[in-house]
Formats: sequence, C-alpha cells, structure tokens
Amino acid sequence: MKVNVINEYRVEVELAPTEMEDLGVSFETLDWADIETRRAVWSVLGALREYGVALDLSGKVLIEADRGPGGVRLRFSVIPPKGPPFSAKSFVRNENALLLCSGNREDARKAARFFPEAQKRLYRSGGNYWLLVSGPRTPLALRMAGEYCEPVRLSAVAAAYLNEHFAPVTL
Repeated sequence: MKVNVINEYRVEVELAPTEMEDLGVSFETLDWADIETRRAVWSVLGALREYGVALDLSGKVLIEADRGPGGVRLRFSVIPPKGPPFSAKSFVRNENALLLCSGNREDARKAARFFPEAQKRLYRSGGNYWLLVSGPRTPLALRMAGEYCEPVRLSAVAAAYLNEHFAPVTL
C-alpha cells in the first residue's frame, strides 16, 4: 500500500491487485451499497491510522477510485461541514460514464439498445428519463442513440450523485 498525503483533507492510497484481493474487492465490484466495499474502505482507513495519517471523518467524505499503474488508486477527500456535523460517505468509481436524457421512456429504451456491452441504468426525475451508460460504447452507437435521447456531459461525481439519490426504474 502506497500512501500519498496531499494535504490535511485529501489522501491518496494505491493498492496492488494482491492487496485488493486480500480486502475481498476488485475495481469492478466497488460500490458503497455493498457491505464488502464498506469493510474494505474501513480496513484501508484503519491502515492509514497505523501509518500515522488521521482524517477527520466528521464532514462529508468523497471516495474516488481509479485504475492506477499498479492496481487501484483510492482518493479520500474530506469536505468539512459548514453547519452541524453531518457525515455522508459517497463512493465514486471513476470510469467513463455517459448520461442520455429523454422525455419519453420508450425513447430511452431504444437508445439503450445501442450499448449492448455497457452497464445501463434508467432513472426518472420529473417528466424526464435519464439513461446512465457506463462501459464500452462506440461513436457510432452514441450518434445512433442521439436520435432518441440528448447526450449530457457527466462527471464521475455527478454519476455517483445520480446513483445515490435517485431510484432506478425498470429499463
């Protein structure tokens, strides 16, 4: 485990594949809703304390994961609370995500067909349907899906927010 303390609010941890295996998780399975991911994160935070790195977890904590050169890189960023103490842990697996918006559920379903290998989730908010696509996709598939839905730029943080705060609907 390689530890890089950026500042008092941000720490990066690089884990080798064998360390991820020892924790019982992989990059693909990282999900804050999964108890094994939570256990692994708490184990990493415990190891950080043993290294003498103490993060104040009384604020919001954003946990980002990227594929690193030697395994997986985790970034822990603490956002100090502005009001009373509030603790919300979000987990962001940084990967290439795409959001498509449509006012029609059937159009969102048609757009989803152009991404057979990708992971897809459909959300409804107000009168719009939001199709979140992560994984393999081609420029041609994006153009074809654009006939049915409007593509929207989406950061990894926004994708995590969508996953955490909106309930998916059946695709």
